Amino acid sequence: AVLRLHIPLPIFWALYFQMFSLWYLQTKEMDLQITSNFKVAAEQVTALNPLFDVTLLAFFSAIFAIYRKCCSAQVSPKVKIAIGYFFAIGAFVLAAILQKRINNAKAEYGTDAHGKPNHRLSVLEQAPQFVLICAGEVLVYPAALHLVYIHSPVSMRSFVQSVLWFFIGIGNLFNMMTVAATENTVKTTTGVYIGYTVAMCLAWLAYILLA
Repeated sequence: AVLRLHIPLPIFWALYFQMFSLWYLQTKEMDLQITSNFKVAAEQVTALNPLFDVTLLAFFSAIFAIYRKCCSAQVSPKVKIAIGYFFAIGAFVLAAILQKRINNAKAEYGTDAHGKPNHRLSVLEQAPQFVLICAGEVLVYPAALHLVYIHSPVSMRSFVQSVLWFFIGIGNLFNMMTVAATENTVKTTTGVYIGYTVAMCLAWLAYILLA
């Protein structure tokens, strides 16, 4: 029964892994010059994921500790997962809006020989969507592990936790399939981003119904 609750997880992970594929392509269309003396490579932007994870994990742990102390109640794993999905939705909304702005810059200012806008937006404008998707990750994954652990028989705990890893693998496979299917459009349209936002919304609603 507890695994049934996590049926939407492959969709969550498929979209989460867009950070390393679709969002990477978006990064390459942006201005990577942070200051006059410091420029990052597109590959380095996603490398900030572990830093965001550790920081946000500590942040949410502190928030939940304050809530427990003030309200004498725990935030349940199910609620944490639902909040995590919601953050992920917000991340894709921001990504879609940003891509729309990039496309508008292309239309207004034209592109260079490499197809990049002549007037590029700063890569720093990607930061909010990275923070939100990482917030979703640190809320969903630990809570999902905790949930299956406490609700599974001792003899089944290793098995159900391995199923969660299987869901992550399925999500990564979906990610590779969708990138391959949309490789000719992801750089030029916001439709893919909007589609992924809708998919995350559907996964969130499915989770709410199953919970």
